Amino acid sequence: EGTTEVTSPISVEDIRRHTSPTELMDSRLVLEPGIAALAALNATSADLDNLNRCFERTKAVKDHQAWERWDGALHKAIGQASHNGLIEHLYDLLNVARSHTEWGRLRKSSLTPQLQAAYTRQHEAVIQAIADRDPERAAESMRAHLTAVRSSLFQQWGWSAGEGAGAK
Repeated sequence: EGTTEVTSPISVEDIRRHTSPTELMDSRLVLEPGIAALAALNATSADLDNLNRCFERTKAVKDHQAWERWDGALHKAIGQASHNGLIEHLYDLLNVARSHTEWGRLRKSSLTPQLQAAYTRQHEAVIQAIADRDPERAAESMRAHLTAVRSSLFQQWGWSAGEGAGAK
C-alpha cells in the first residue's frame, strides 16, 4: 500500500518535451555539487585518470560539437567517480536532457572561446578538489561552475532566473 510502481523508464521524447533549460540548470545545481563531493570521497586512481583525460580533451577541442561531447564526458566521469549506480543513471538522464532539448541549441549560441576558457578553469578546480579528496571544495567548485554557466546562459538569452526560461 502507498507505493507506486514504475512501469517504464523515462524516454528521450519525455525529456525533450517536458524539460526546459531552467529545469535542467536547476536540476544540475541541485545534484552535481553533491555528486562532485561523493567523487572526492570515492574516486579511484583510474577515475582520476579518466577525469584528467576528459579535461585535457576539453582543453584541446576548438569546435562547439566536440566541446559539448567532451564537456558531457567530463561531467559523466565525475558521476562515475562517485561509484553510485543511481547517480550514474541520473548523469545519463542529464546528458540526454543536455543533448535532446532546447538547451543544446541555446548553449551553442552562447558558447564563446572566452566562456570555454573560463569553464575549463572551473573544471580544473573541480577536478583538483576531487584529486585532493576535498568533498566540500569539490561541491563548492562545482556549484560555482554551474552558477557561472547558468548566469552566462541566462544573460545571453536575456532571461533572469525563473523568467520565461521555465516555459515548456
